[in-house]
Amino acid sequence: MEKIKRKDGVKYRERIYIGGQEFKSPCFEKKSDAIAWKSVKLAERRVFDSTGVMPVMKPTLHEMRFKDFAKWWLTHRVAPRSSVRTVERYEMNLRTHIYGFIGDLYLSQITREHADQLVAKLRESNHNPVGTNLVLGVLKQIMSEAFRQEKILKYPFKDYAKVKEPKRADHFMSAEEIAKFLEANKDDPHYWLFVTAMNTGMRRGELAGLLWDRVDFAKGFIHITRLRDRNGLADRTKTRNSQRRIPMSDVVRQALMEMKAKALHPEYVFCASVGRPFDEGHIYWYFQRAQKKAGLLNRYRFHDLRHTFASHFVMNGGSLYDLQKLLGHARFEETQRYAHLTPEHLAKAVNIVSFGGTPKPVAEELPAVAAAAETPAAASKQQAEGLVAAATQTPALRLVGPS
Repeated sequence: MEKIKRKDGVKYRERIYIGGQEFKSPCFEKKSDAIAWKSVKLAERRVFDSTGVMPVMKPTLHEMRFKDFAKWWLTHRVAPRSSVRTVERYEMNLRTHIYGFIGDLYLSQITREHADQLVAKLRESNHNPVGTNLVLGVLKQIMSEAFRQEKILKYPFKDYAKVKEPKRADHFMSAEEIAKFLEANKDDPHYWLFVTAMNTGMRRGELAGLLWDRVDFAKGFIHITRLRDRNGLADRTKTRNSQRRIPMSDVVRQALMEMKAKALHPEYVFCASVGRPFDEGHIYWYFQRAQKKAGLLNRYRFHDLRHTFASHFVMNGGSLYDLQKLLGHARFEETQRYAHLTPEHLAKAVNIVSFGGTPKPVAEELPAVAAAAETPAAASKQQAEGLVAAATQTPALRLVGPS
């Protein structure tokens, strides 16, 4: 008999081999229960020895069906730690893809083969790998919790790999696109929201949930401690590391002072209209409308403004370590995705090493550069480069607020 010492007391467990197959008992609080379980199995082994029929492992009385345990897990494990939106997404995945498949099975009856069948079923339904991994992740979390609570003797999905996901390139706006976008939307009521997003890398929910008590003009910092989502304002952030301080550049300070002067709301920095805070989900729509007005050929998500800030920060000489702190990434690996450079930047970089040939004297290039800087397009590009370089403390061109 196996004696197991745990925080909640001593447990007893028996095991027996029938036809070379190992059978383990549940963990019992009483030794007599473990002995009784073994007596039943010894009788089944005698039947096997005489008939060759393998006994069927029946669920114990305290064992739960998957659907019942999943509902308990949602209520007691997910809901207290997650947003309502996350709970709803988990519940939808369970109801749509998992309950009808294994909901009536006992926890001990679920095996790796069920995960394989679930993946195949989702693939036949044309689910993309990202969505498949989300559904699979819910199943794995539930079974992991069941194992921690000793509802099952063995976690069935140990080392079970995710479905391979195609790498998605991070999209970011070029300096020319930024200049074109800002020029076309200089009279947009949400102009300073866009400017702040591309100069700080703040998330959509962080911008929607930014209150004036977290803007420190005296010390020049924005304190990120809240977010606003479909359920309203919450005193939390996406992760623990997302709570951070972001230094205000000259451009960001100007943007926030402009919003302070307008006094659209006594508490919220950015508002949809006078006295009405942003609906976090509507920010994306405002951004799409602004892109259409600017006539951009490429289409960007609002979150791509975060990529825009990060990419230009790195290209302008900012360190990845500083970027990790500014973006609030929990792991450095998340920040390394921004170590890439634009093809134009790489083309200029290769000229650092140039053997042979006759390079053009710098004096001959100066008139051409000066002439190009005088054109409106070049001036707009310089303005945009000043915006996205704010966090690197490079001089930024002062913007004129919307009239």
